[in-house]
Amino acid sequence: MQKSLNVLKKMSVGFNIMDEDVSMSGVEDFFDNLTNINDCPDGIYLVSTCNESTDWESGFLDDYDYVLIPYQVEKKG
Repeated sequence: MQKSLNVLKKMSVGFNIMDEDVSMSGVEDFFDNLTNINDCPDGIYLVSTCNESTDWESGFLDDYDYVLIPYQVEKKG
């Protein structure tokens, strides 16, 4: 079985958490923390965070997982 993710740069806006985290810790860590990759059929998805935890002392975001959310393309006309 093979799964791949491609960034659609023309549809991307703002901060790209997938690119940032892959460049920092590697593809293996990213896929290990992707919660629903095996449940998603081919399509366009938004990468978001889930299962977020914060440091109890500082309150800063400490750890999180990723989830793929189906992206609905708005049709014009």
